[in-house]
Amino acid sequence: MFQIILRVLSLLKQRKLMVFSLTLANLIFAILVLIEPIFFKEVIDILIAFEDTEINNYQSLFYTLILWVVVWIVTILVRLYVSIYSDRLSHEEFNNNVRGFFSRVMNLSMRFHMDANSWQLVKKVTKGTDGMFEVRLNIFRRMIPSIFTIFIMIPIVLYFNWKLGSFVIVIWVFSAALTIYLSIKTFKKQDSIEPIYSEMSSHYGDTFTNIPIIKSFTLGGMKKSELENLTDLRLRKQYPVLMWWGFIISLSQILRIIVSIWVISFGSYLFILWEISVGEIVMFLSFSTIFLSAIEDITWTIEGIFWRLAGIREYFEILDTRLEVQDAPNSSSLSKAQWRVTFQDMTFSYDGKRKVLQNIDIDIKIGEKVAFVGHTGSWKTTMTNLLLRFFDPQEGAVLIDGQDISKITQDSLRKNIWVVFQDNSLFNTTIENNIRLDNDTATRADIERVADKSHASDFISNLSDWLDTVVGERGVKLSWGEKQRLAIARAFLKDAPILVLDEATSALDAETERYLQASFDELMKGRTTFIIAHRLSTIKKADRIFVFDWGRIIEQGSYKDLVAKKWSFAKLVAAQVEGFIE
Repeated sequence: MFQIILRVLSLLKQRKLMVFSLTLANLIFAILVLIEPIFFKEVIDILIAFEDTEINNYQSLFYTLILWVVVWIVTILVRLYVSIYSDRLSHEEFNNNVRGFFSRVMNLSMRFHMDANSWQLVKKVTKGTDGMFEVRLNIFRRMIPSIFTIFIMIPIVLYFNWKLGSFVIVIWVFSAALTIYLSIKTFKKQDSIEPIYSEMSSHYGDTFTNIPIIKSFTLGGMKKSELENLTDLRLRKQYPVLMWWGFIISLSQILRIIVSIWVISFGSYLFILWEISVGEIVMFLSFSTIFLSAIEDITWTIEGIFWRLAGIREYFEILDTRLEVQDAPNSSSLSKAQWRVTFQDMTFSYDGKRKVLQNIDIDIKIGEKVAFVGHTGSWKTTMTNLLLRFFDPQEGAVLIDGQDISKITQDSLRKNIWVVFQDNSLFNTTIENNIRLDNDTATRADIERVADKSHASDFISNLSDWLDTVVGERGVKLSWGEKQRLAIARAFLKDAPILVLDEATSALDAETERYLQASFDELMKGRTTFIIAHRLSTIKKADRIFVFDWGRIIEQGSYKDLVAKKWSFAKLVAAQVEGFIE
């Protein structure tokens, strides 16, 4: 736990001045809080002196009360400073934590994202950043002033009366040790429940993202039952923890009463011996209240940390995840090139054990159109993943104009490649923004032009808000074919020199596909183009076709030549003609 706290606080190393000022303000606040019981003592002793003597020290009483008010006002101002600026610091660092997590996740490899659960990531960033916000806020508002208060109070009580002071300190230490011991045991029990919350988050994600399947297969009852089992398990594990929490809360009140009785009892004994005044007894009672309040603040701060420990730990696990694909220290930007692409004696494995691509040696000429075909599971799309440097090959290299792409910055590489994916997800924003993406220089007329080229304007014109229509999460308001046309419009707008069509027409009907073929032909002009296709009629115009089988290239040539060979490719074509493969 303490390592987590130190790491959370280490993120404030750029805010040293603010941290120092808040710490100093808390020290001043602790001193001022401890002055109040002393004023209380003085006032009571002065009032009692009025009855015991004939001397009426009104002037002393007046100045004591005035000074008390001044200290009270300063205490409020210092406390106000701590509240405002600790809150401000926590909110500013919250922003930094969110940005840091988002940036890290965006930079993590595709391997990470293939294994990751998006709802789990949302949970981790939410619980992690919220947890660190609360930890920072409570440390500066509650824990630091409470620690200062305790350590400053000890010499003060010993100074005023070492007998009662020593007696009270022993009781305080026992009370603090008991409270902290029970709290830590409770926190550990609570920590064991956190994995259930993670399972519940995953269950929400799997359910909400698969509503069509759940409804069509009438899986609603099963999913509800699974959630009920998880929530029941959480409740069964939570009940014992709730009992401990109730005991700790009751213990706090019991200790207050016990400490007060002991202070009054022993204080009365010393008063009888003329070793202490009534004002000092009241002062010690006030100190005891302040001490127990400080222990409560420390305990509840630690409790808050334990409650949020799992979320914060998961947050840091993401930050500590190794960046599998990184820019080399001296990597250069890819700007002007002839866009000749070479896969040089390349071997790749996803898990480091099973090779999914073996000894791939391809040289694609400038502006050449090549197609990768093969049965499902022949790892054709992996070729484009390596071109985009989503992964690095274990052996060999991918070259552009003879330059190893591992020595090129990832951003400059990917800015020169555009992919029309088989499953083109859209953002929950307008059609215009989904076409534009990060192209701020594109005008409305440019968006309309590429929408016409991709024939997306055919359906856009029928929408009430046209280009301003919001498409919903992942483009749920559009059909597969409509989403594919928007993806093609993006490709026209980006105008990248290297084009990848990964089953780009798979979601289109045959008539629409023929309708768009002229647009594709124009899009591929002068570009080095990679076409991944199962529908073999779409690759007749490819300059070269590479036939993959279990990660190896078993045939290559033009469409006409490969059909004439009457081997693997010809069998695929024949099967599609007969209707077995679509």
